[in-house]
Amino acid sequence: MTVSEVLNCKHKTKCLKSAKLKQVRAMELKILENVEKKLIGRNEVTFEVAHDGAPTPPIWEVRKTLAAVRGFPIEGTFVVKLESKFGTNKSVGVAHVYKDEKAAQAFESKHVIIANLEPTQRKAKLEELKKARTEKKAAAKGGGKK
Repeated sequence: MTVSEVLNCKHKTKCLKSAKLKQVRAMELKILENVEKKLIGRNEVTFEVAHDGAPTPPIWEVRKTLAAVRGFPIEGTFVVKLESKFGTNKSVGVAHVYKDEKAAQAFESKHVIIANLEPTQRKAKLEELKKARTEKKAAAKGGGKK
């Protein structure tokens, strides 16, 4: 069950339990600026998220909402910056939107790509990177001085 289905459901608590969502955040997304960078094939979107009565939403949630609301491909949408304004329930952010995943992989940093993953995917990716780093260290240590 998607977040929008839960929000439109007549029996919110029942739907929340069936969707296994801990909390559904109601956030209002407003595009402030959309700058097209033709040379690298991306749009830089500056946006504002109003999240009344809730903490700053996670980056992956904002990414999904931005992609769904504006019709951007989720594989090519990355939230690069998300800052809360002090004393308000609003956050301002910047997202890079690419036409395809290949272009995004070429220009975006690894940490940005990982930060935009859902928590379960992020955890798996971080474990994978940690394992690769450990193996690389072990290989370097084994091939060193005798």
